[in-house]
Amino acid sequence: MEKTANNKEEKSPRNLLSLITRSLVIFIALLLIIYFVSVLIGSSDFFIESAEKNALFYFDEDIARVEQLAQTHYSNLYEVVARLEYSSDRNDVERIVGDYIGSDDFGDLRYYSQGVAYAANGIIVTEENSAAEYIEPLLKSGNQGCTPVYYDVSLQLDCVAFYVPVRGSEHVDGILSILPARNIINVGSAINEKASAVAIISPDGKVLSDTRSESFNKPLGNNFYSFITALTNDKTDYARVSDAVALRQKTALTIDVASSKYTVAISPLSSFGGGIALVSISESNGLIAPEMQYIRHIVNLLIIATVALIVGFIYAILYQKRTKRALENAALVDTNLDCPNAEQFKINAKDIISTRARYKYSVLLISIRNFFYLHEQIGDEKCTEILKSFAEVFEGLSNADECYGYSGDGKFLLLMINANQHSVSDKINLAETLCNRNEILKENGIKIKFAAGVYNVFSGRKRTVQEMIDCANTACGYAESDIKMSYS
Repeated sequence: MEKTANNKEEKSPRNLLSLITRSLVIFIALLLIIYFVSVLIGSSDFFIESAEKNALFYFDEDIARVEQLAQTHYSNLYEVVARLEYSSDRNDVERIVGDYIGSDDFGDLRYYSQGVAYAANGIIVTEENSAAEYIEPLLKSGNQGCTPVYYDVSLQLDCVAFYVPVRGSEHVDGILSILPARNIINVGSAINEKASAVAIISPDGKVLSDTRSESFNKPLGNNFYSFITALTNDKTDYARVSDAVALRQKTALTIDVASSKYTVAISPLSSFGGGIALVSISESNGLIAPEMQYIRHIVNLLIIATVALIVGFIYAILYQKRTKRALENAALVDTNLDCPNAEQFKINAKDIISTRARYKYSVLLISIRNFFYLHEQIGDEKCTEILKSFAEVFEGLSNADECYGYSGDGKFLLLMINANQHSVSDKINLAETLCNRNEILKENGIKIKFAAGVYNVFSGRKRTVQEMIDCANTACGYAESDIKMSYS
């Protein structure tokens, strides 16, 4: 039977690698061109984005400094709590709390027991309505926290209250420290190197504390939103800033002031209650040097391009290996029958024989008698279909410890376990019976016969699988001309 030749020219792995490399270089070049064009077209948006990113980076210094004020105050209160946990009675509680009265670090210090507020001297304290609105929800929660900034009528000051529970005492439930807002919510004189002004504001824009750089001559006034409106002459900027504060997320936005741009950074202060936010305003020009930013992006792109080039080469190498493996596998398969060929059979048989010494094996070469006459009678296409069905039969008859292959010209190779003196002949007879069930053979009234050569594998006789096949082939030659099966 003639095998169909493949006339298509296949590209060699080397040519394929060269093609992939050239394509990758062209792709990177196009990517660079597109990038530079986009940078030129979108340089304005790029500049704004970079300025806002850097504003948030420098803003972290201010956030950490202000948040630390609250954390420091909590640490002071926990010093008191640590002593109160070991208080022996109510008098002991009053004595401990009294030790801290008069210190600016603690403000108006009170203790709570069974829902009642007491001063250090044990007198019950009744909150003014203005304070109770904020303090009572804090006490009911039973958790550490602080109130929003509220106006205390009795002190006539903006105040903020901090509450810390006392868990280990039966005489006191917690302590409350009331401080003027200016003492605790304070940006101080320090300011990050890029900011023109920094302020702490309430949700309605009220400036609770602010500081400015020496070069910034625009006072913030009492309300930050009003300051922004006056600075830009645009009420939409007021809305943008107030909306950003209301979201309680760290963010930055850019506003236009005459011919200049300013970057406003906004962050909630999680250590304080009531939606208090820290804001900074900086000149965008001072936040970034555009030419340096371009250089950095170009370097980043070159790094990406280099990585892409490396990945491309790796992919090409892997593709080449995969192609080589596929070609090697293709060389081990009979493409017409889609089953193992003689080379694959030799590999499989060698592995099985060497790793399964507990079995006795026989190598069989089974030949279809008068195969060439059969091929001439029914034609190449039908003959191929018959051989495919035979291959399926032999595959079905082979278990995990056996193998088969097709060597061409109507000859099949089998490695089978020779359990007893009838094993080989029984399997050949069974295979012949199953193969004769082929529909094409039935339609043409043909019944095939097998001739088989058998080589019994002995552990003491060292022969290669090819030599075993040669012996079986010699025996099969005798069988074809003489009897159905012959041993070598």
